[in-house]
Amino acid sequence: AEALANGGRAEEALADFGDFGPLPPADQRRVDLMRAMFMLQAGERKKGRSQIVTALAAMPGDEALFYQAKARALLAEDLVAEASERSLDVRQRKQKRNLQRRAQLLGAAEQQVVAVAGTEQVEWVLHGMFHLGLGYEQLGDALLTARAPRLSDDQLVFYNAEIAKNVEVVWVKSANYYQKGLDVSLRTQWGSRRQGWLRDGHAQVVSKVESL
Repeated sequence: AEALANGGRAEEALADFGDFGPLPPADQRRVDLMRAMFMLQAGERKKGRSQIVTALAAMPGDEALFYQAKARALLAEDLVAEASERSLDVRQRKQKRNLQRRAQLLGAAEQQVVAVAGTEQVEWVLHGMFHLGLGYEQLGDALLTARAPRLSDDQLVFYNAEIAKNVEVVWVKSANYYQKGLDVSLRTQWGSRRQGWLRDGHAQVVSKVESL
């Protein structure tokens, strides 16, 4: 089932995840956490998140650290994905609400990645750092293309200059998260496809900053 979920077939993984019968408590907690992760990966956002939080709360801090880290990294990824769904190309009132919600979601994702870092599970630390970098990069993209208010030509010049400053701050934060992931990879001598994601993301966002 886990191989199916990792291959993008989480719905099949859930269907394949049958009743294991009575299990030792530690095994049952791990099974509950894995089932919750499959739900989230299958697109059952509300239920998946809720059950991950419940399963994590039931686990001792040092138990099944790989799966605890993976669950929190997937939570962070999903929070970033939800943030990206909040468009800023909308009317001003809704734009303000969406911007506030994006900030909340990215903050919640950061909290999950901090917890992942505490497990020292390098692969999932890299996963979390990549998605934080991506989230802030996407936020900068959205700010740059956000619907502008009705302004005079002179006011619009000032508005665009302020937006560019804000975008630079956000993109620099994105670059820092990508770089933190690369630093972890270098320090631990850990090689994986996520290292490539981080390297490409960092190069792309640095190029964006330089083009402002």
